[in-house]
Amino acid sequence: MQSDDQKTVTGTLGTLRKLQENFYVALHKIDKKILPRELIYGKNNELKIENEKVIKYLKGNYDGTAETTDIIVPHGSYIDRLLYFVYKGCSGDLHISPQKTSKYTVQALIYAFMDMLLWLKDKSNKR
Repeated sequence: MQSDDQKTVTGTLGTLRKLQENFYVALHKIDKKILPRELIYGKNNELKIENEKVIKYLKGNYDGTAETTDIIVPHGSYIDRLLYFVYKGCSGDLHISPQKTSKYTVQALIYAFMDMLLWLKDKSNKR
């Protein structure tokens, strides 16, 4: 969290993106109705997560179709903003060239992810 070295920053962002995928797997394991298997796994049980589809599903408007699900994450809520912030912050900054992501951005993303974990803990306690 303290490094400005761009290789370290890139590695940290990549790790954080993987942690967010594991966050969704944990959410799926808490309750299979919260996140269905097809949003988590692909063929041969491979992890295949498309963040935007998962976030839309959690907000009750999966793929923008008329089909709705239960709203797990209210639109515009704190957790909704965290999900997008971590997703966009990690994915977007990983693909910027030349990368000039500061340690402060990395710190903000890590703290946001920690808040997501607190929300996950709260969700698991309610199940």
